[in-house]
Amino acid sequence: MNERIAEVITNKLLYDLKEERLTYIKISFYIETIISEIEKTILLIILFGIIGEIKSFVLIYMIAIFVRRYSGGNHCDTFLGCLVYSTISCVGIVLISKCIVYINNYFVILTLMLHVVIMILFAPIKSKFRPKLKGKDILEIKIKGLLGIVIVACIYLVIPKKYRIIIFLTLLFLLIDEIVACWLNYLKMKGVIRNEENGS
Repeated sequence: MNERIAEVITNKLLYDLKEERLTYIKISFYIETIISEIEKTILLIILFGIIGEIKSFVLIYMIAIFVRRYSGGNHCDTFLGCLVYSTISCVGIVLISKCIVYINNYFVILTLMLHVVIMILFAPIKSKFRPKLKGKDILEIKIKGLLGIVIVACIYLVIPKKYRIIIFLTLLFLLIDEIVACWLNYLKMKGVIRNEENGS
């Protein structure tokens, strides 16, 4: 359904313009991605509103925007898979946060520093869902990602204790996801697992 809507919008945008087929495909894909992201966000807002954890979801989503948007990570191939993965991740973070009463700040600092290292060395993490970028674009993404990490750290310092645990768990989950994505890319590069991008 979203694919069809994206095609209609793309046709409207590129009407009477002589664009290459590749440009058409890219624009259509981006529009479809935006529509799917909006749908997913609305569904999650409704879910967390029902369980009374809308503030926690907003915080998790905000951190994802500040960090994962630039670092990259693992992606699901379908909208349903992405929705299920996001739902389990967000609900899991909220449930685990209720079982934790204290987090040593050293763990928080270590998690933030590891995010910085990954952002500098690997961001944006290679993915078939992300277009190929030039050096200048990559540098800009790294800088924005590092700034995002700083913003999250500042929020952590001023936010109530209950939500500090949410922030830490979200950062920890994103860190694990980034490490796994980097490892999978390494295995693809070594030919250990099939690299679908190269068709090998």
